[in-house]
Amino acid sequence: SGNWTEWTAWTVCDGTCGKDKNKTRSRECTNPPPENGGGACLKLKGGLGLNDTDSVSCGLPCCQQDAYWGNWSNWSGCDNAVPCTEGNRTRNRTCLQSECPNANVECPIFFQTFALNQTEIQNCTQECVVRDGNWTNWTDWSNCSVACGGTGTSMRTRNCTGIENGGKECVDLHNTTSMYENQTADCYYFCRTPEDCTFDDGYCSNFTMFETPNDEPRRWLLDTDLTSTANTGPAAPQQGTHYAFFESSLRNNENNEPYYDDGKSRDEDKTESFSMSNIPVKYQCIGFYYFSWADDAAADNLGGTMGFLKVTENNNVILNHNLVDQSWKFALYNTTASAPFTLTFEGQALTRYSDHAIDDLRFYEVDCGTYQSMYKPIPSN
Repeated sequence: SGNWTEWTAWTVCDGTCGKDKNKTRSRECTNPPPENGGGACLKLKGGLGLNDTDSVSCGLPCCQQDAYWGNWSNWSGCDNAVPCTEGNRTRNRTCLQSECPNANVECPIFFQTFALNQTEIQNCTQECVVRDGNWTNWTDWSNCSVACGGTGTSMRTRNCTGIENGGKECVDLHNTTSMYENQTADCYYFCRTPEDCTFDDGYCSNFTMFETPNDEPRRWLLDTDLTSTANTGPAAPQQGTHYAFFESSLRNNENNEPYYDDGKSRDEDKTESFSMSNIPVKYQCIGFYYFSWADDAAADNLGGTMGFLKVTENNNVILNHNLVDQSWKFALYNTTASAPFTLTFEGQALTRYSDHAIDDLRFYEVDCGTYQSMYKPIPSN
């Protein structure tokens, strides 16, 4: 008898959905075929034959799903940029396609209406934060309204800022609300005296220079910016165009040359002073600016001691200074003399690299306490 060949591959399913859809495969009784009166091959479902067919159901359940909506997006921000007012916000969704053949490609919105995208709009209110106003800092006091001598008026102002969304105005000094406020004050502008010294036109009146010892070139010099000896000291006068300074280190002279090229010890103290004599006794208060500069001894390992700036009224010491200030400082002293007196500025040079400077020397016919209370603006309200 004969034998079957191998089964062929399954055919394509003859339908996409439904229970009556099938796929088949076949074989033949030729491996080998029957010969010499031999019998045919036994078929899969019984009986003999030279051909055999096998079939199975392959239909899937038919699709019932049309296109469908995806999830809503997050709500957008409110489209009105003005706080505390109404606007709109939106969200969207997209129609997703079904895999079923012949399904609807659009999604339903409402009765017999379909779309691929849908947008929803909702009313909204922009965030509303109420902020009250705050005062700015006061401006500087204006110049006194009198040019020289007598009582005048000075003024300063401030503004109320930062109000948002109906916030309140600022409360002023009179306990009322406003957006702007000014404050007035009494002031007194002292006239310059013949003895005042700005160093802009040279040294002061009744000026005497002393050098100790007299054979040394060290002296008080006038300058306009960084010192000419080594570009140190103040970058500019306290006022005007010039100031006076003393190189208080045993380093270089005004020509930027070593002072001691003759073997003298650098540790030898050197001092020099200038004085103003016959200052009228009517002046009860003296004011001047001073500036003290020194190198960074720790950084450059030079070490040493900073020279002194000493100021005396006759024999009364009113300033003896060797601290580093790096900015102009104001000194104010009551005089004690009962007769015309001498004011002396003395520089002492020591081993640390340093400078002392003075500027804008002023004389007042009132005591210093009275000067301070008159010169500084005193609010009148």
